Amino acid sequence: MFGKLCGFINPSPLLIHFHFFKNAGTTVEWALQRNFGDRFKQFDDFSNPYNNYHNTDLKAFVSRHPNISVLSSHQLRLPPPHIPQKKIYGILFLRHPLDRAYSVYNYEKKRAFAVYSEEKTTGGNGRTGLKDANLNMQDFFQTLTNNRSLSVVTNYQALMLSYYKGIQLQQNRLTTNNLAVARKRIRQIKIVGMVERFDESMVLAEYLLMPAFGVLDFSYKPKNVNTSRLQCLQSRLQDMQRQLSNSFYKQFCELNKYDFELYQFAKQELDKKLARIPNLKERLLDFKARGARL
Repeated sequence: MFGKLCGFINPSPLLIHFHFFKNAGTTVEWALQRNFGDRFKQFDDFSNPYNNYHNTDLKAFVSRHPNISVLSSHQLRLPPPHIPQKKIYGILFLRHPLDRAYSVYNYEKKRAFAVYSEEKTTGGNGRTGLKDANLNMQDFFQTLTNNRSLSVVTNYQALMLSYYKGIQLQQNRLTTNNLAVARKRIRQIKIVGMVERFDESMVLAEYLLMPAFGVLDFSYKPKNVNTSRLQCLQSRLQDMQRQLSNSFYKQFCELNKYDFELYQFAKQELDKKLARIPNLKERLLDFKARGARL
């Protein structure tokens, strides 16, 4: 009341999901839309997938959709924006760098095979990130790592977390300064979850966002998941190592060194936040039970 009398307006909460490619973002979006309905919006231009959105773009989008509570975007870049009369909450997920690369390859291979099958049937000229459905994993990674601009399989998460307007998206130019910026942003963002610890991360999100958004139910049905993939992380990593030569495997790990460092740092930060949640075991059991009923 005092704020209204003095001409101030209490800021309304806005949750922003920074959707990193192949980091369980489609499942996160499903849970968000299930909770917020038409107050959830996607903020992407899929006709221009290399477009980058910044604070001014977001302000314009929010002004066109004044009633939104949540948005998700592949293309909105960090740092978390400032919007007058909005209190911003951020959520994003990180993933084991090699498992993420493994997922990118299998996703692109599946897409390439679908395009190849369509071309055989229709004579079309479809295009995809992986041009040859028979390209093996090592050749695919080598093709991407030879690209001196943007590679979605080498230090991609470190790049996205340390991005600032005006820089060129080039993994081969990342330095320890980028790593410092990325760590700072992990601390700034309300929820930084881990794909490998998805349930714990969603329980954390429910708990930390409740004061602003009320009771939330982020139980989920997995979306955009390869149903034929190996279920165990260790099995997938072993399969990946089997498909790469020893020398290239070592090189590929080195090319992801900043992502590995960030991954470990984010795990530590997640552990700290989870340790502050009362009755965490009971909350996790309840979360899994809710998911089983979907």
